[in-house]
Amino acid sequence: MNQDNIIFNKVQASMSVDGESVKFMRIYTRPQPGAYMYHEGVASKNITTNHTAQAIDFIRILGEFALGFTDFGTIISVYNALKDCITTLKPSSNITRINADYVYTCAENTVFIYYYNERIGTWTQIANSSNLAYSVTAIVKNVYVNGNNTLPKHTSIDYNGSLKHDKYNVAVYLYRNRFDSDILTRTQFETFDITGVSGSQNPYVKLPMLQPEIPALCR
Repeated sequence: MNQDNIIFNKVQASMSVDGESVKFMRIYTRPQPGAYMYHEGVASKNITTNHTAQAIDFIRILGEFALGFTDFGTIISVYNALKDCITTLKPSSNITRINADYVYTCAENTVFIYYYNERIGTWTQIANSSNLAYSVTAIVKNVYVNGNNTLPKHTSIDYNGSLKHDKYNVAVYLYRNRFDSDILTRTQFETFDITGVSGSQNPYVKLPMLQPEIPALCR
């Protein structure tokens, strides 16, 4: 079914858990463009710095969980990102300013996981897991080394990937830990972040995720 630009898909399967056959149901939700859970935007940054090209990040893409854990996607230094665009760039080049636009999308894909509770005869929810599918295009306008612009022309660089907890959608793990107080949202992202030259304390983008508790709250 489709609702508010969200595609839903339900899958049921039985698995053996510690010698017991357990029925699991997963409801997958995939937000499409126009959905609240399909995040998109542009961050324009003109950042002054004073570090070598190898020592600072050009871009760092990550997701943060409620408990403070982090999953890193793309991490690349200024040198590795721009060495093919600026032939004179060296790892030791002193970067003094970078002017760039970061055009991004992030789909907050979420799976809701249930098991069939034989004792009460109903499906019982045990966890929500999110998988952030992202795409970021960095449009680099100027790169200053020791105060001089060294970028011959505007350059676009694409970064695509996904972020997820190492226990994302692992039904057996989630079932075994179903009585833990935080298990419902342990593998669900709280924010999607893009940082760069300005450092992790000053992110270019810090998007709060919707973190829906049940499928009906997806939008």
